[in-house]
Amino acid sequence: MDTEGGIERGADFREEIRKALDSATVMIVVIGKQWTNCTDVEGGRRIDNPDDWVRNETATALKKQRV
Repeated sequence: MDTEGGIERGADFREEIRKALDSATVMIVVIGKQWTNCTDVEGGRRIDNPDDWVRNETATALKKQRV
């Protein structure tokens, strides 16, 4: 969890992430061997959860890909 810098307390996290991704020239996503199998507290795969932050950040960055 981000606990220092960047996003102010009480700020809209989704909006702040969107703004950061909009202004980024490059985004590097480091994916470990077990990333696709990581589960949430209910045992569901995080990658299958449309509300998962990592999934959303990665998907948003890929959608903004410029050629």
